[in-house]
Amino acid sequence: MWRLANQKGLIETWPDIREESEPQRDPIAWMPDEIQSLLAAINRQSGEIDGIPAWLWWGGVVRVILDTGERISAVMAAESTWMQGGWLRVPAEARKGKTRDRSYRLAPQTVAGIAMIRQHSRHKKLFPWPYNRNYLWQRFRQIVADAGLPTGRKYQFHALRKTVGSAVYAAGMDPQDTLDHSDRRTTQRYIDPRFSREKQTCDVLAEFLANPGKAKKRGTA
Repeated sequence: MWRLANQKGLIETWPDIREESEPQRDPIAWMPDEIQSLLAAINRQSGEIDGIPAWLWWGGVVRVILDTGERISAVMAAESTWMQGGWLRVPAEARKGKTRDRSYRLAPQTVAGIAMIRQHSRHKKLFPWPYNRNYLWQRFRQIVADAGLPTGRKYQFHALRKTVGSAVYAAGMDPQDTLDHSDRRTTQRYIDPRFSREKQTCDVLAEFLANPGKAKKRGTA
């Protein structure tokens, strides 16, 4: 605020207080076994959501996020007319920044799940939610807890998006394009280091210990 006030000409002095250094935290994605635990917990969900079996509704939402890397806001805005065969086209207006449309090919299991949802609902939304918006996050947190996973702020819908970005990166694809970030530095905050393409220190040491003769030969040379 002090710097802004100086830049706006409201005060003449520039801040002389040293900024506190903030620790840089690793992004947290879910590993394959954790995703499987989450999907298993979803399959145990009972009851209905706007006439749709809850397990089917939640399974559709999570699988669409995993197939697309889209934000939960765009997925919740999705309409049945956005589905064309096995593709989901998300118009720019429903996406953060509202800059461009994105089209995604969905996995066969996701397409089949959406088809089953349509058998239970003729609502224009793919995933109608008749409750308060905040309840969506509360219910998801309960499902995450049922899966035996941490339920903190970093373990919500955005963890799915970070999982997509990290998995795409590990596969050698471009996570910036997948997540549609304008700045690569933003994308870097989505890549869980456990999904690294590179050798880890433990890999190098394992090779070193497994081939002591090679290491000795290099040192002699």
